Amino acid sequence: ARRGFLPFVHRSCRSPVTGRLAAIGYGWAVIEAEAESVDLLAFVPGRVAAIAENRSVTIETSGAYIVGACGVGGEGHGVLQVLAEAPTDQLAPDDIGLGCHNAILVAGRTVSPEVLERAQEMKVSGMIVGGLSASLWDLAPSLPFPIVATEGYGDLPLSPPVFETLKQLEGHETSISGRMGSAWEETRPMIVVPREDQSPHDESALERKEAPHTPARLGDRVRVVRPPLLGQVGEIAALPQSPRRLPSGLMLDGAQIVLSPEPISEEEHPVGEPPLAGISFFVPWLNLEVIGEH
Repeated sequence: ARRGFLPFVHRSCRSPVTGRLAAIGYGWAVIEAEAESVDLLAFVPGRVAAIAENRSVTIETSGAYIVGACGVGGEGHGVLQVLAEAPTDQLAPDDIGLGCHNAILVAGRTVSPEVLERAQEMKVSGMIVGGLSASLWDLAPSLPFPIVATEGYGDLPLSPPVFETLKQLEGHETSISGRMGSAWEETRPMIVVPREDQSPHDESALERKEAPHTPARLGDRVRVVRPPLLGQVGEIAALPQSPRRLPSGLMLDGAQIVLSPEPISEEEHPVGEPPLAGISFFVPWLNLEVIGEH
C-alpha cells in the first residue's frame, strides 16, 4: 500500500501471483512466484550425470553422434527410417506413407516444399537431408518437426559415410535437433542414436572411460563440416601441439588431415570438383567431426 498525505488515505495494489516480496523501489516491487513442478522430456535416454540447481540437467549416454552443418526447428524423437536408396536421391511426396508416422526420415540430398507438406500430413517427427535450400527458411517457423542437413545449404548429397552409418542404424530410436547457435556458440544441429544395450543405471560403461586429452587420435576418420572442404572425408595424420594461423588471421587448434583417396563423382562432391585425395590439410577442430577409428 502507498500512503497519502493523510494517515487514512492510501492506495493499495494486490499481487497477481502468490509468492515472496523480493524487492521494493520507488513505484515498483518485485515478487518471486512460488515454483511449480514442470515435467520436461529429456533429449536422449541415459543417466543424470550432473544437476545445476534451477538451471540445467546433464545426461550421459552412449551411442552414435553426428553433427549437422545446419538445421531448422527444435527437437524430434522417433524411429529412424531410411527412405532414400542413395545419398544423391531426392524423395517425392508419394514416398512418404502411413508407415512414416512419428518417424525420423533420411530423405536424401534435399527436400521440396511438396515433400514437407506431405511430411506434415503424415506427422513425421523429423527429417535428415544432405543440403537445405535457403528458400525453405520461409517455411521453417511453421514446421512442426526439425530438419537437420549434414552437409550445408544448397542441393547437396549426403556424405557417403554418414549415409552408410544411418542405414546401419535404421530401426533404432533416434533424437535430432535442428537448433543452431551463433558462430561462437557450441549449439549445433545434431543426430543422436543412443545405444540400446545400455541400461540407464549402467554406470560402469560410462565411468570407466577417461576423457581424452584431444578431440581425436591419429588415424581416426573425420569429416569436414564447414567450407572450404565441406563434406570431404579423410584421416588424421598429425596433431599439432600449438595453434595454427588460418587465412582469416585466427589462431586455432586443429588437426592435419589427409583426404580419403576414395573417388567421389562430380555429382556427389559439393563443390563440383574431384577431391584433392592424398593431400594434407590443417583443419580446426570446430570444422571437424570424428566418424570412426582407423
